Amino acid sequence: MSGRQKQLIYAILIAVVAVVANKFYIESRVDEFRPKKIVKLIRAKKAIQAGDTLRKKEIESVRVPAQFAPRVAIRVVAEKWRRRL
Repeated sequence: MSGRQKQLIYAILIAVVAVVANKFYIESRVDEFRPKKIVKLIRAKKAIQAGDTLRKKEIESVRVPAQFAPRVAIRVVAEKWRRRL
């Protein structure tokens, strides 16, 4: 095998390694922005004052990535709760 053939084989191997490493890097970066878990929360459609009575038309259920859900948020646990609201 001549010196040029060895250089060509090494160049191809380095290119393959670079492509594979780049693919793994891009996948890891994309995974950072994919929401891992979605939760359903209940939120008010308008501002609520203390002592106000809530009506069904004033609240709604929304889907939010779990990492952004406030700890004090009201979560929709089951569909039966939706019927009660």
